[in-house]
Amino acid sequence: EYAENDGWSADGRYVLAQWNPPDQPGGLAVVKPDGSEFRVVFPFDALCPPQPGLARTCTDGVGWGQARP
Repeated sequence: EYAENDGWSADGRYVLAQWNPPDQPGGLAVVKPDGSEFRVVFPFDALCPPQPGLARTCTDGVGWGQARP
């Protein structure tokens, strides 16, 4: 809940998501497709500026970083 899918890991085990709950800063998180093992790997600091009409985020384009063919 409160997450935006940013893609699958190369092995298909995790989903990368920008998690933006309404009551806290949120962060960049990984989670298994069944919803288990949710883990914030990059917290969005409370100092990250909110953007008008958008959720708070400290990222500008997110991906797993794997090379493309």
